[in-house]
Amino acid sequence: MPELPTTRVRVECRAAAVVAFCLQFCCSVVPMRRQADPATATRRRRLWPVAGLAVLAAALAFLLPPTEALAMSKMCLFSEVSGVVLDHGQPVAGATLERSWFWHWKDQKGGDSTQTDAQGAFRFPSVFGGSLLGSFLPHEPFVEQKILIQHGGKTYRAWVFEKGSYRENDELNGKPIRLVCRLEKDPVRKDNVFGICEWN
Repeated sequence: MPELPTTRVRVECRAAAVVAFCLQFCCSVVPMRRQADPATATRRRRLWPVAGLAVLAAALAFLLPPTEALAMSKMCLFSEVSGVVLDHGQPVAGATLERSWFWHWKDQKGGDSTQTDAQGAFRFPSVFGGSLLGSFLPHEPFVEQKILIQHGGKTYRAWVFEKGSYRENDELNGKPIRLVCRLEKDPVRKDNVFGICEWN
């Protein structure tokens, strides 16, 4: 007999696991709904759409190849940031920049840091989060972003922003984040961003 391809075998095994999971879910929940009082039954009926989406997400997690599942769950929490730190027009070398973010959907915090080079330049890579369930369940994206500059014993607020989507470079409506941060300036609010940094 010809040997089945490995990929097909894996998909069939995953499909069988999903079917078993769905059957177990239905068999365990439906009887409970029949025995519940009217108020409890109403609450459970309201939860069925959410439960259905959860089952769908679980099914896709089993059925999709790992690379495709990862691509679907990829969410940009903080786009790439680059720029320069200046003090009265002169580049500031050795300044420490601390970046932090708080992803409310998963109650997840993170952060990293970098230093400016001899020309005062710095760069942060993009930050992505993963949630296959979050890619299906309706929710409002909300990520708090912050960049602080530490230099000469002082702390400067460079970037404070609340990201309301998972699209990359959506902070500045599709433009890359290229900042000029002037330490002599007072922080101001521009386009929902608060801080001392400017951009074009």
